[in-house]
Amino acid sequence: MEFTLTIGQKSSPSVSPIELYTDSDYAEDKASRKSVTGIMIYVFGALVYWKSKRIPSITKSSWESEYIALSNGASQVVWVRSLLHQLGYSVPTIVAKTDNQGAIASVRSGQLHNKTKHIDVPYKYARDMYRQGILDLGWVKTKDLPADLLTKPLPRETFEYLRDKGGLGGRVGARELTPEVKQEVEDGG
Repeated sequence: MEFTLTIGQKSSPSVSPIELYTDSDYAEDKASRKSVTGIMIYVFGALVYWKSKRIPSITKSSWESEYIALSNGASQVVWVRSLLHQLGYSVPTIVAKTDNQGAIASVRSGQLHNKTKHIDVPYKYARDMYRQGILDLGWVKTKDLPADLLTKPLPRETFEYLRDKGGLGGRVGARELTPEVKQEVEDGG
């Protein structure tokens, strides 16, 4: 974080009024083995919501972690859609993009199996939104998924690529990392 103090948000024109990107790591925390999800929501090309959150329970597969991220993202994006409706915007189906084809297939088919029934009720929200036509799903390569920024440390080159792709690149303000600014960061201010 120390070296990203001067990085701000950029917006760019978007074909879709709302875009949702979700991602999850899988048990990266060696102590707890809990996964971390990342959600990014763009409105007309501008990032308006982002969240990185540890899943409260231990997941049994990367598919499960990604499915949970997708469901959590769906609940947030439906709220954003509702807000835009209140402001007078007509919002077509929202395409949620993720890098896990198993999670996409599960939402589309609605089929969960004996080994996955423990997540049946809490995380079927995305499936419900899909059936109503509010949400559609699209696959994106992991290397092009900006929500990956929110789930784990990344190599610098990957971080910078996703930062720029996600509209977070560029410098803002005149605040450079002078020794004084570095000290301020270290002191917590």
